[in-house]
Amino acid sequence: GANTFKTIAMRGTSKLGFINSKILAVLTFTTIFVFVGATVFTVLALFNQTKILGPGDLQIIEAPINPFFAIVTFFIFILWLLPYLGLGMFVTLLTKSSGASIALGFVYFVFVENFLQFLFAILASKYGEWLLEIPKYLLGSQLRAINDVQLFVLNSETEYLTQIYKPLLISTAYALIF
Repeated sequence: GANTFKTIAMRGTSKLGFINSKILAVLTFTTIFVFVGATVFTVLALFNQTKILGPGDLQIIEAPINPFFAIVTFFIFILWLLPYLGLGMFVTLLTKSSGASIALGFVYFVFVENFLQFLFAILASKYGEWLLEIPKYLLGSQLRAINDVQLFVLNSETEYLTQIYKPLLISTAYALIF
């Protein structure tokens, strides 16, 4: 009635504006889905921890949970997902097909990274041990490094953050590049 749609349709949207809106939409939906999933898992864990966490004799260190650190850990998890989202969006924009982006992302994480680690291990025997350091900077290695640090074993938020800051920065750089 106010001719607003006609103005938008005639003017169109720039490619950069369109891409930025897609990035914002993906981040928003990812945050919502992760938050809902974490909430559902927490509620289920309250009902029956032994079936979700494993055997009942599992030794878990009881420590007071800092609510601020729980929020920071949630945002670290969102940052942990950003390279995956960036890769998916990059390949989708490159191929103009979401199916191709899913297939290429799967092939990269299952085959390409493992092949590159194998290749650098072979080349390291011929050209020097310094080549073994290169696979440590691949995307999957950074995400595994973040995931391998166990907060409840460390029992210290500062020690946790000092152990994950480097892989977190490198994976954020991957997300920005993608």
